[in-house]
Amino acid sequence: SYGTFKTGNVVATTRVGIGTTNTSTAAQLYVAGTGAVASNSIMYVRDTTAAATNTSTGGIIFGSSPGNDYYIGKRNDLSTSAFVFGEANTPTEFARFSSGGAFGIGTTAPTAKLHVGGTAQNLLYLQTTNTEANIRCDNSVATSVFFGATNGANFFWNSGGLERMRLDSSGNLGLGVTPS
Repeated sequence: SYGTFKTGNVVATTRVGIGTTNTSTAAQLYVAGTGAVASNSIMYVRDTTAAATNTSTGGIIFGSSPGNDYYIGKRNDLSTSAFVFGEANTPTEFARFSSGGAFGIGTTAPTAKLHVGGTAQNLLYLQTTNTEANIRCDNSVATSVFFGATNGANFFWNSGGLERMRLDSSGNLGLGVTPS
């Protein structure tokens, strides 16, 4: 069923197909295409009120009842733009990709490739099912920082491929030596 078309609205009692006559899928809206419009996109969503002098968000809201609704979209903040994710009922932005490629969680102004902000005690929580958990920071020449915890709950710092400091499960700290 293709519904009744009105100015700016499509009213349908079942499913709507755009670019297809196949409306037998489980989706209520099925969009098919070859990507011929707006930089090879199949679907183009735009807030036509966006300008360099205002703040607006053009995007898609995902909702169900009961519960919160969520959105993804392009946010225009005066003269800059970002791809954002958030909760639509409030609305509250959770995360964004800036136009410069930085990803921010809990911040609307990410200043690094990954910027996590907020008021929670644990801003970052990493978990593995392995017996050893490590964080490794590399530069273009060699491993610059490597630290983690082993299954014995020792915490260690590596630099230049060598262990430099270890805090063992008893609270003993060793600098360049095994703590005792």
